Amino acid sequence: MVSRGIALVGLFALALFALQNMEAVSVRFLLWSYDTTLVLIILGSAAIGASLVAIVSLGARMRRAREVDRLAVTVHAQAERIRRLETQDRDALQQAGSLLPTRSTDHVKGEHA
Repeated sequence: MVSRGIALVGLFALALFALQNMEAVSVRFLLWSYDTTLVLIILGSAAIGASLVAIVSLGARMRRAREVDRLAVTVHAQAERIRRLETQDRDALQQAGSLLPTRSTDHVKGEHA
């Protein structure tokens, strides 16, 4: 959430900076020449930079997503194991309870049959 706020402030500052620089410029590279406004150069450079950052961070995001998926499978397997062990424990307690000798409740203490 904080990073989105910082990105929004940066984007606003970039737009403000670009709009204040509306002069016409000539861009030359080797044999190529192009006339444009400075605002397009600034915004174009920012767009190319953002695209490169997104491409470079793609590998890390994919690794993180795979790790989250792997951990979700582990959590599901452990939850299933816990359910199975609880069922076994409950069954063992019920079985142990049925093996205990039962006391007759027909007679009250002190009375003789």
